[in-house]
Order: sequence, then C-alpha cells, then structure tokens
Amino acid sequence: MVTIEEMVAKRKLRWQEGRGIEYDAQLVSVIADNILDTPELVAQVRAKPYLLIECCFSLVDKNKRNVPFFLNDVQKDFIAQTERLGRSKPYFVLISFFCSRRVSQKEREYELVAYRTFQKRRFAFT
Repeated sequence: MVTIEEMVAKRKLRWQEGRGIEYDAQLVSVIADNILDTPELVAQVRAKPYLLIECCFSLVDKNKRNVPFFLNDVQKDFIAQTERLGRSKPYFVLISFFCSRRVSQKEREYELVAYRTFQKRRFAFT
C-alpha cells in the first residue's frame, strides 16, 4: 500500500520536474481516488485531515498562477506543536490565512470553491 507521505512526495517530485498544473490535476484525481478506495488511508485522513492539503489542494500564488499547496516549514512546525500539545483542528488555521491577505474577487472565489470542495470530501469520510 502506498502511504499518504509517498503520494505527497511523488506530487512534489513531479511538480519540481516541471510538470504543469494540468498534470497535477490528473495526479490529484488519482490520489483522491486512491485515498477514498483504501480504508487505511481514509482512517489516516480522518485522524489528520490536514494531510489532504498536500495531497489534493492547489492555490493561486502571488504571480496569479495555480500551484500545488505544499506546507512550508512554519506550517509543518505549527502542526507538530499542535499535535504535541493535544490541540485539535490545526488545519483551520492553515487554511484561514487565505482570508487575511488582500486578494482579488476571482482569487477569493477560487479559494472558496477549494474550501467547499475540502468540506465536501471531509464529510464524505464520516
């Protein structure tokens, strides 16, 4: 069985190789199907929903390009500390930064669609 970490590593590698966002979208579709078809992966995502971010999320960067969402070191550290201290739902803070920065209406609409998609998939796991 392929782990979520291996799927994220493959996505990062393909992105670094210069594959485009179209390829990434296809890869995300395969990853999402794989997660939904594997009970162990579904259980892992239920326990740690933020794992879905690096597997399936994209965002619009400062150059207005659609790019995969990979957690940076600060975000990874935040998650580690949150888990260590026993606090719940760190993924809400990770996503909430979208609301605090200045973005165009089109970017805000795209982010809202991405968030709603996340919510639908999250509820599909329950």
